[in-house]
Amino acid sequence: VLDGSYLTQICTGAISGVATQYLARKDAKTLCVIGAGDQARGLIAAVMAVRHIDMIHFSSRTTSNAEVLAQEVAETYHVATKVFDQADDAMAEADIVVTATNSNNPVYAHTLHPGVHLNAVGSFKPDMQELPTESMMVANKIVVESTEAAMEETGDLKVPQEEGIITQASLHGELGDIVAGKISGRESDEEVTLFKSVGLAIVDIVVANYFYKKAIEKQDK
Repeated sequence: VLDGSYLTQICTGAISGVATQYLARKDAKTLCVIGAGDQARGLIAAVMAVRHIDMIHFSSRTTSNAEVLAQEVAETYHVATKVFDQADDAMAEADIVVTATNSNNPVYAHTLHPGVHLNAVGSFKPDMQELPTESMMVANKIVVESTEAAMEETGDLKVPQEEGIITQASLHGELGDIVAGKISGRESDEEVTLFKSVGLAIVDIVVANYFYKKAIEKQDK
């Protein structure tokens, strides 16, 4: 029996970390985190593992939660942190943005500026749209875990699709194909890249197996 919440936190962070490795600029220094729950902690750990971040901006519907997380992260990673009342302000100077909320409506209105990479993990139902439709129009590359799952399960893609803004052909492809070298990741510092995660059972299984093996090793010792 494994703690599902912790497992999800690790899984979500890990796959977003892989997306960041292949899609964010190599010189990214400023991270913006929208949302201050457990998912945000996993995402921060993953981004910190693949990029040299020295400033993290926070924004949350509950400012006090953002302040607690900002202090925790500053002490853990020895980075500068700043809390913003508005998500748009937090995003303004960011190189990497992560959104991890339970919002049914877009959490920001800011246009994604050239060079930014966005990891979106909050919208996991067809009626949840965490990102504004405009972000899908601005992004040069929209990457997902599974094309079929993403187009059916998340409002971030389903709503723009129903509005006639995007189609399945608008997607650059799946993250696994980037890792395998079948399609390109980031190709220039000006590209706007967007990774939309909805979660896949196989990722849960892989991570659960990793923890299981670690537990057996520890027990044997």
